[in-house]
Amino acid sequence: MKIVLVEDDRYQREEIGTAILERYPDAVIQTIRTESQFLGTLETFTERPDIFLIDIMLRWADPSPDMPPMTPNAIFLEAGFRCAAELQKVMPGVPTVLYTTLDVQDIQGKRETLPPEVRYVRKSSDFRPLYEAIAQLTQQAGRA
Repeated sequence: MKIVLVEDDRYQREEIGTAILERYPDAVIQTIRTESQFLGTLETFTERPDIFLIDIMLRWADPSPDMPPMTPNAIFLEAGFRCAAELQKVMPGVPTVLYTTLDVQDIQGKRETLPPEVRYVRKSSDFRPLYEAIAQLTQQAGRA
């Protein structure tokens, strides 16, 4: 199974990657750290991954001394939705999990507009909801 993990927090990337490999030991995980890196990489996929896991809150770019002032929170808080929307344009129907610490009420109105191949899963130390979403989405896509 090929999984693309879009997560800007190093510790969460490691924790999620470890959890996925415990459940899916043969998985190949490609990590992407920022919204700009994701958008720049999107057209380069030579084969369609089985599933994308995208954090909703993403930095535009990695911090650097040349970085402009901070992006407004509203833009930062919607980065994962923008990534998922662009992804569905390039790879329609690709299974996608928006995996986030945000509560449902924090994304009210956005969640209801997600296509069926895009699921919202709240991050927690219990990875079972993530595993269930991956299994359901990949099964529906015929990639289980």
